Amino acid sequence: MTVATLVVPLGILAPPPARPSLFAWLVVGLIAYAIKHLLILASPQWGDTPVDVSAYVAHAEALSLHWSGLPVDPEAYRLAGYTSHWELENGRLWMPDASIPYAGVLGTSEWLYSALLALHGPLGSAWQSWAMGTNLLIAAVLPATSWLLALELGAGRAGAAAAATLMAIDPTTSVNASWLLKDVLTTAVAMLALLAACQLLRQTSLKALTVLTVALAILGATRFVGFVSIALTLTGVVFIGAARHGPLRWPPLVAIALSLLLSAAIATYPQSPDHIQALGTLFDRFEAANATMAAKDGARTFDPTVHEWRDRLRNEPLLATLQAIARTLFAPYPWSVLKQPPTWSSHMELYLPGSLVWLLCLPLIGIGALQLTRRRTAIDLLCLGIVLTLALAYIAVMGEWSTRQRAFMNPLFFAFFGLGLGQATAWLALRRHGGSTKVAYG
Repeated sequence: MTVATLVVPLGILAPPPARPSLFAWLVVGLIAYAIKHLLILASPQWGDTPVDVSAYVAHAEALSLHWSGLPVDPEAYRLAGYTSHWELENGRLWMPDASIPYAGVLGTSEWLYSALLALHGPLGSAWQSWAMGTNLLIAAVLPATSWLLALELGAGRAGAAAAATLMAIDPTTSVNASWLLKDVLTTAVAMLALLAACQLLRQTSLKALTVLTVALAILGATRFVGFVSIALTLTGVVFIGAARHGPLRWPPLVAIALSLLLSAAIATYPQSPDHIQALGTLFDRFEAANATMAAKDGARTFDPTVHEWRDRLRNEPLLATLQAIARTLFAPYPWSVLKQPPTWSSHMELYLPGSLVWLLCLPLIGIGALQLTRRRTAIDLLCLGIVLTLALAYIAVMGEWSTRQRAFMNPLFFAFFGLGLGQATAWLALRRHGGSTKVAYG
């Protein structure tokens, strides 16, 4: 059901002549990710599960019990929100008849992925394996999205095929898909939103407007920083276009406004939101980020990575900034295995092959991005602006944008690669023929 929800709008956004190729890339993605999934499950590092997974699993089990009409122990299922804000009013257990927003019970506004996992609960004790299968199927959609994005940016057929092939190979996305992490879902939803936004910047389309609205709302309930990045950048691009050419393109702004309302409804479900709650859910998410940055050791929102980054920035601002740039571009460093052999027990080692692929692709990704900066069409500015705002947001809070967080934009980065490949191929052809004509951008 989830995969169909992603594939159907992808087919709607694709031009009719491109749909057979789109289907072919879906099949390629399914085969590639199934093979990589089996390899990752067989690796010894897979047993070192990231901390996030246990929280998603506990919340999913809590929701499944609640939907089954059973009381839920908030201590056993890590329902920090219920313990902090609702226990005195509603009793020690979360009862089936309690009408409390799920975001309030779980202690996070990004509860939708846990709800997706909870849908697998009726499948019995093997529900986690089935949920991993869902993650795998979602990841299989990504090569097709990278192919469409590359075509949208003006890459040739060869460049688009290269982008899709790299997305099918990408080890980092496969690692994320092999655990119960929200990353592959948020990536797929963000790419749908980006494709719909690109289409709306070219022409008014009710289908694209609907896809953008729903995708942004889901993104707001799963990865809020991605929602903010796309919504703010798209708004800026629309007004820049109006300043350049005159008429204001209203459909993207309508989609953003509607997605805010829908996102607020998701955040307050199962209650019906009013306009005060809608504004409250929006500001609560910014307050959560501020709470994490300001948290002291021992607090529930304390993050040692954030704390270490802020200490470095306070004491050595220049060095900290240079380290943040280096980590964003290159981390996790694949050459670290030359200094320290793999332990075969840390899950971070599974991200090293993906980092190597990233570094090998980085020159052509940079060439593709440079081409966008020279053309500066509305779609080019949208893609560059999203990457820039995400990088700045993650660096401001965590001191880097790498590994799992950077993989969130891999389909777009590989579309940049496809564009850069076409540009590099044209340069080489000119050099071979001794041409002096500049390669056209456009």
